[in-house]
Amino acid sequence: MKTLQERLKFARKEAFLTQAQLSVRSGLSQSTIAQIESGRNSGTRYADLLAKALGVSLDWLLSGEGPISTNPLFSPPRRRAM
Repeated sequence: MKTLQERLKFARKEAFLTQAQLSVRSGLSQSTIAQIESGRNSGTRYADLLAKALGVSLDWLLSGEGPISTNPLFSPPRRRAM
């Protein structure tokens, strides 16, 4: 994943959240989240709110560097095979 928008969408889907649900958790509007995921908004200004709401590392969300979470007990949920 090369961009913040790709990492945001990945983390949101791994957490089984809709954009509307992430909106409630982060305090951002659903349209802002949609704009970030589509690349119409860079999202860097809101990255800290989104990282906290998703339980991921701010560094990972912004750059893709380092662990996805700073919490050693964090394990993102895995999708079930269908």
